[in-house]
Amino acid sequence: MNGPAIVGHLWETEISSSRQSPHLNWLRDVEYVPNPLEIPWAEYREAKPQDVGVTLLYTKLDDFSFEQEWRFTIFDCIKQSIGFPEEIVEEVFFGPNTTDGQKKRLVEWNNSRSLQYAINEAHIQS
Repeated sequence: MNGPAIVGHLWETEISSSRQSPHLNWLRDVEYVPNPLEIPWAEYREAKPQDVGVTLLYTKLDDFSFEQEWRFTIFDCIKQSIGFPEEIVEEVFFGPNTTDGQKKRLVEWNNSRSLQYAINEAHIQS
C-alpha cells in the first residue's frame, strides 16, 4: 500500500457533510500494543470522554501490526465514502474475519480494474 500517497489523498479530499471541518481530523497511524488497553477507573473518571475515545481509537493489538493501519475521525459524518485513484491501492489483506462473500466481491472488483492489486492472506494469525 502506498502510504504517503494515501495520506496525501486523504488530506486533499473534501468531506462534504462535516459541519466542523471539510477535511479529515486527527489522521494518524495506529499504535500497536502487546495487550488490550486498560484504563484505570481513576484516570477514566477524570479524563475527557473525547480523550478516552481517541486513545482507544488509535491503538490495536500487536498481532495486527502487519496492517500498518492509519485511522482518522470525520466529525458529524455518517456513511461517508472516499474514492481513491486505482494506482493508490496496491495490496489488500484478508483478515481472519473476512467472509467468503467479502473475498469474492474484492476478487471480482480487482478483476475489473485496469491496475490490479495484490491479495494477501499470508499475515493472518491463527
